Amino acid sequence: MSSKDIYEEVRNSRDFTGKVVLVTGSSGGIGEQTVKLFSALGASVVVTGRRAEGVKRVAKEAQELSPQKLKPLEVVADLAKDADVERVFNETVIINTSNPRI
Repeated sequence: MSSKDIYEEVRNSRDFTGKVVLVTGSSGGIGEQTVKLFSALGASVVVTGRRAEGVKRVAKEAQELSPQKLKPLEVVADLAKDADVERVFNETVIINTSNPRI
């Protein structure tokens, strides 16, 4: 069974439509799989990570899994840095306050 099949299988188990999910470290590993799952469940997702290429790749794959094809918010940041933590928070809140569907 491919990973895309797994997301299709769980798609109808829960509905996160209208919810925003921020997953830190989502440009790879467990964070990547978590953000893809929430996207498949209808959430607007925020993909974060230190590597721009990983963030971009995961965001594209998450959008393909989204039932509404919602474009994830992409934020390249190192959350060990206070300024980056503040920026991730501000970008997530500002974007989702003005356009909750990202």
